[in-house]
Amino acid sequence: MIEASHLTILLQLERYQQLAQHSEQLLSEAPQHQPAALHRIAAYLYSNNTSQALKACEDAQAFCFDHSDFWLLKAQALRLSNNDLAAEQAVAKGLALAPAEPDLMAEQALLHLSQQRLAQCKKVLDNLLAEHPFHKTALHTLAILFNYGCHRPDRARLVLKRLLQQHPADSDTAQLLARMNTPWQGTARLKQLLQLKPADPQLRQDYKLQQRLRWAVIAAFVLSLLGSIGWFVPGLSTAWLHALLLSAMLLSLPLGWHYPLASRCWLMLMFPLLVLQDMQPTVANSVAALIVGALYALALQWLLGASVLLWQKLQPLASWGRRKLNKQRIR
Repeated sequence: MIEASHLTILLQLERYQQLAQHSEQLLSEAPQHQPAALHRIAAYLYSNNTSQALKACEDAQAFCFDHSDFWLLKAQALRLSNNDLAAEQAVAKGLALAPAEPDLMAEQALLHLSQQRLAQCKKVLDNLLAEHPFHKTALHTLAILFNYGCHRPDRARLVLKRLLQQHPADSDTAQLLARMNTPWQGTARLKQLLQLKPADPQLRQDYKLQQRLRWAVIAAFVLSLLGSIGWFVPGLSTAWLHALLLSAMLLSLPLGWHYPLASRCWLMLMFPLLVLQDMQPTVANSVAALIVGALYALALQWLLGASVLLWQKLQPLASWGRRKLNKQRIR
């Protein structure tokens, strides 16, 4: 008979196909074996077979409903199936069994983030990281919150670098950090990771994406440079300058989507060109436009991040005010 410890070893080695087979075999011998049922769910879930994971959850719920790990796995499967409401209900049931379970709290924070409830997400993460300062999922979620929710890639990278100091060989953290770096830094980091895990399809896809974005950076920069130089060429049609500027801005859109930092860089390139259209072509005006564009871009980026962080602080106060107002209306 297969022992439960053997299943745990297979899970740690990420041999999910073998784990599913051995779990099925153990369940055929003992139909209500909790560890086998939980490992079966995990095997399907971590091999990206979400439909089978949900089916395994249905099969196991009758005898695993009193186990917090079951509700965690079910919540993860439901979230990956884009059923956030049911996932939140599963997390709530798990937290009722284990209120301080860090993995369940991290899953709760992820669900808040997916629903754009940034203040609640940050609050859960603060409580979790106060007790478990190097919880991997929590720090990943915090980095995503800073990078995409608060427009602060600098703080996101600090979070991930702190985690990598504790776990230097963690490829998941290194891969996430690569996505939040510039295309050059990200490509170099992903190339190193591919040498360690050459068969990882997600890693290879991210590497190809970083390479395309790097070429987009070069193309947009060249178009912007041509637009700036063309402004000094006598008799050149402004339609050509506008076409170059528009092309550069269109190329910057995917960069701003994948890299919040890139949006700041492209504002630094685009804003001076917009200013130059209505100024006399002198070196002093060009330098002044570049300085103004850079300051504008930096200020806008910091204001976006500060406004989100400020709203996180004020949102509980606003909710309290709404509750008080509703009570007065009821009276």
